[in-house]
Amino acid sequence: MTQITIGILSSIPALMIIRSLLLLYKNKSDRKAIYSSKKSISKMPLVNPANFLTQEQYFTQEELQVWKTKLEEIMAVSRPYLNPTLTLADLAKALQTNDITTSRVIYEGFQLCFYDFINAYRIDYLVQLSKNKNYQHYTTLGLAYEAGFNAKSTFYRVFKKHKKTTPAVYLKFIRERQSR
Repeated sequence: MTQITIGILSSIPALMIIRSLLLLYKNKSDRKAIYSSKKSISKMPLVNPANFLTQEQYFTQEELQVWKTKLEEIMAVSRPYLNPTLTLADLAKALQTNDITTSRVIYEGFQLCFYDFINAYRIDYLVQLSKNKNYQHYTTLGLAYEAGFNAKSTFYRVFKKHKKTTPAVYLKFIRERQSR
């Protein structure tokens, strides 16, 4: 082998060591940059989603009151909540507006989402039915279906959320009070 070839071959390990050190240094500086950006991100204030939704009101107070009154009137007169397949679009049509406006009226005016709003009406209606002598022979589930619920599990979950007890216990209490 020639002197030049031996010189080149002996310098290859040295070059590989230098390259490895350069990569190591670059990775270390990258890690420092990532760490410092993580620190700055962690110092940023967190956004509360509930505040985010309410920061910009969709309606003035007067407009909101008009929409609330109209919605309450529709709920009382037409009782759309008795329809088990009621959708936001159906309610918007009854209000003669669009889905977004209807959703915002419910959210800003009642602090509820669409399903919680409708289910609250259904629970109240179910309680009224349970006090009616014509519905005394109905089972709890029968009353739920009459009130617009279409699934037993949804009814039980919603009822417990609103009344803090099971439907059977609540209705038994109401019926015992009526029989006195």
